[in-house]
Amino acid sequence: MEEEIIEKAVDWKQLLQEAFSALHQAKEQEAEEALQQVSLLGCIALKTSKFEEAQACFAQLLAVAEEKVSSTAYLHCVKNMLIMSARMRKEELFTQWLAAVEEKMCVALLNTEQAKAVDFIIALTFVVCDRRYSNCLPIIQNLAEKLIATIGDKALLQKLFNEWTSLIAQIARRRWDEVNGFLLSVLLKALLAKEDMQLLKHTLLLLNMHLQMYSRWDGFENAFLAYKELQYFYLQLLQKSGDVQIDEAVRKQYLVTALRYVREWIANVARVTMQDELDIIRQWQELLKANVPADLQELADVLVQLEILYWNQTKPKTSRKQLEYLMDLLEPNKITEVYYQVYEQIVWKA
Repeated sequence: MEEEIIEKAVDWKQLLQEAFSALHQAKEQEAEEALQQVSLLGCIALKTSKFEEAQACFAQLLAVAEEKVSSTAYLHCVKNMLIMSARMRKEELFTQWLAAVEEKMCVALLNTEQAKAVDFIIALTFVVCDRRYSNCLPIIQNLAEKLIATIGDKALLQKLFNEWTSLIAQIARRRWDEVNGFLLSVLLKALLAKEDMQLLKHTLLLLNMHLQMYSRWDGFENAFLAYKELQYFYLQLLQKSGDVQIDEAVRKQYLVTALRYVREWIANVARVTMQDELDIIRQWQELLKANVPADLQELADVLVQLEILYWNQTKPKTSRKQLEYLMDLLEPNKITEVYYQVYEQIVWKA
């Protein structure tokens, strides 16, 4: 109805002038209503291909004083116009607007209710990834990282990471490697930064489930490549377990988490693909060695060898007859004393 009324308006210039004037003169609650009206006009202008008018509306969002409207209302108006520009497939306009409003969004995100801020960043991330707006990914990373750093509520963080892993699964199925790698990198970096083992384990469990389902759908090799950042992450956990500057109890947690979750997805992938676990272990080792950078080759060997030992120790019934077919991967021994000492302390608890 509003679109029909506006379409009948003989003078868009006058319409915008009135809306902008109302915004400038409005105070408190009226200011939010005026801003929403400007955002609505901008969306309608986009939908009716009046891009100059849409640009003028977005310029008003950029110019409005931070203290004039609530952060929640401001983000809502910005989101509406950004999403509408994406729906109209105006990538250049979307990218330009997102870059222009990045600084103000950062401030608004940190000042609004955190649950609403999480909803905002999830919605915006989905649009950017769904449209494959690669130039916008660094801005999304900046916004997401700054927001995540401020969130202390575990339940809210878990919600954000749950939504993020679901988006990863969707993008992985589309085989959009750049976007999928970006989403995994942001998530895994945030997990390390938070240093919350419970949250880390919960998120790894979700990622392992997606990896398992992908393997069933398109084979283990393609699943590995789609989730290769996750494999690099296990190497990071291994590195941390060998860092003597870190508290010993934390080092043990890093190592047992890496070995346990690798063991679990190996077992699950073997089951869904109807293969022996030794076959998955060997495929994993080959793919790991083929894909990690040269400076991580030695670390990859250590991870594989520790994983085989851990698998044999914690799943003796499964590994008893299969281990002999993996003995070549244990030679030469690449496990240094630092890593073996941590391993010895965790294996009896497994």
